[in-house]
Amino acid sequence: SMRQNVPLEEIEQEAKQLSDLDPAHQAALVATITEENKERIVAVARLARSTDTAEAESAIVVRDDYQGQGLGTYMLKLLVQVARSMNIERLTAWVMAGNLHMLHIVQKSGLDVQAETRYGETCISVSI
Repeated sequence: SMRQNVPLEEIEQEAKQLSDLDPAHQAALVATITEENKERIVAVARLARSTDTAEAESAIVVRDDYQGQGLGTYMLKLLVQVARSMNIERLTAWVMAGNLHMLHIVQKSGLDVQAETRYGETCISVSI
């Protein structure tokens, strides 16, 4: 689910899971920088659908010190392009209540967004 205040270890763990993707149902984008001569991940965007439906669950994770610079917005734009190429028409994401950063990214994307809050979590649904 989309969230903020993500520790670096969690982003790296998320990226490790990306290596066994099934290309028909999953996609992932990773943004990296070179820090102290090492390649480090600063953002991950991913989507997954369970069957050949037009809906996929999505997530965007941006490292704390890279938030607020437009990186999440850029990753969402790329993820939408990938989703469209897979004939996906709707992206969904669970957002913890109070995570305004990711809600903001989705809302300023100009896409058709619907949000429904249940049990302290918000489910965002974006028509693409």
